[in-house]
Formats: sequence, structure tokens, C-alpha cells
Amino acid sequence: MRITPNILSIILVLFTVSTYAQPVMVDVFVNVDDSINHTINEINNSFETAGIYQKYNVTPLIKNHKVHLTMYLTEYEESKIPLIKQRVLDIAKTTQPLQIQDYGLSLKASNFLMLEIKNTIPLQILSDKITASLMELRNNNTIIPTWVRSDPIKTNMFTQFGSPNVYEGFDPHFSIFAAKIPQEQQAMFSQQVNQHLTQIKFQPHNYQITEIGIAVTDNDGQITKLIASCPLTQTSKK
Repeated sequence: MRITPNILSIILVLFTVSTYAQPVMVDVFVNVDDSINHTINEINNSFETAGIYQKYNVTPLIKNHKVHLTMYLTEYEESKIPLIKQRVLDIAKTTQPLQIQDYGLSLKASNFLMLEIKNTIPLQILSDKITASLMELRNNNTIIPTWVRSDPIKTNMFTQFGSPNVYEGFDPHFSIFAAKIPQEQQAMFSQQVNQHLTQIKFQPHNYQITEIGIAVTDNDGQITKLIASCPLTQTSKK
């Protein structure tokens, strides 16, 4: 069959639309002041000194990814990104800088080490506001992850909102590492990490949230491409 210029144009348009419409994971997160980097580096140094990173071939996330605190992570069609940016910018313009505090470290069943952040009313309100503004834009055909399916409550949250970690499931944290551990080493790894955590003399730190960011992420929720940064610009009323 001879392909005419008109047919070729149609094929190119369809290919372009199909490519552009591929869903992507987008994280709307908050940035804090640079002191968070010092805290995370101290934690990583303690694991390096203990030999845990070398023994289990663990790479700290800060080496390859931007430090961030997730507000709402879900999947969208790429065509929704301009609207996401506008809605996040509108929220940032009406939000004051917030103070947050860490309170400890915990190793999750997924082998993520988390620096836990105290949830406060202003932080929860910000997360809720972002989720409510963006959830109608999400891809409703997102496949529910295996780790979510085993928990009926998380499954219900994911079905409604595209994420199990919003509203009453909101669990603010910074990720320190995401370890890929062979099954035969899992028990020993968990034991050694948790034992090391008991030896860390943790001192709480305060941070200031300065902006809301938007980024494309990998399957682990780690930033691969920054889309936008929106400073919190509302000043307190006197």
C-alpha cells in the first residue's frame, strides 16, 4: 500500500498524541531548608561507619535523588501537568511557610528507612488541600501496587484517591534509603539495621517548609525530573 502524505501526517499525529498521553508518576512534595541535608548525611555516615551500607550494597538516596517530603504521589496523563502546576502554584500563593520537626527513624517492611516527621494540623491541612485539588486529575486506571492490595484499608484509600498515604493515611517522612535485599539476607539485614537504630542518639531537629515542588518519579517514588518549584509566599497577618 502506498502511504500518501496525508496518511503519513495522521500516523505522526496519532503517534505524538499516544506518546504524550503516557501516564507518569508525579509527586507533589514540599522542600525544607538545607539543614535537612546535614541531618540525613549524619544518619548515612553512621550506617557507613557501622559497615551496613557496604555489607548489603545500600546506596543512600541523597546521592542520586533530591531530598523531599511527599504530600501527594499518584499517576497522571502527561497532558494534565500544566493544570497540576497551576493548581499547586495557587495553593503555594496562599500558604505560609511551615515549621516541622523530626522525631525518629524507622525501617519499613519494604526496606525503606524513614526519617519520621511529626504530623501537625497545618501540615495535614496542606496535604489535604493538595490532595483535594489534584485527585480529580489523576489517572483512574492506575494499577494498585501489590503491597497495597494486602491491606484492605490502604486498598480503599488507593481506589478513592490514587494513593494510600493521604488524609488519615498521611505519614510524613523523608526517605533515607531503599534497600534491595535478597530474601536469604532479609532477616539479618532487618536485625542489624534495627539494632543500629537503637544505638543512634537521636536528637529532634526543626525545619522550615519553604516551597511546594512538582516532579516525575521512579517506581520507588524518588525524583527523576523536576517540573516546578512554587515558593510559599503568603505572609502572616498582623
